[in-house]
Amino acid sequence: MHCDFIVRDMDLNLLFGIEIDGSQHQTDDDQVVNDSMKNNFFAINGIPLLRFTAKEVRDNIEDVVAKIIATSDEADKREHVMGGEISEFKPGDVSRSDDQDWLRYRKQSDTV
Repeated sequence: MHCDFIVRDMDLNLLFGIEIDGSQHQTDDDQVVNDSMKNNFFAINGIPLLRFTAKEVRDNIEDVVAKIIATSDEADKREHVMGGEISEFKPGDVSRSDDQDWLRYRKQSDTV
């Protein structure tokens, strides 16, 4: 799993992620599942994930930048997550076609 952009502070604390979604993010079944898993991963770890469509970035960059700045300001007010503290996710451990498998993996790995 990857993220288009990861924003960290000067101490390398993870502040938030940014995803730019093209049209395939709504039409490709595998991409929809991958995006859902990524959303869950970020949410479980308490990390904001901003999603913008490529059209938003192209046609309304001012609003995109404003949302990124606002998220950065909010991130300064919350507890930071260090890279080593993020829960590990191994895509090969689950079926990409079933988000519930991924959630079961997360719950199981938390108890180990």
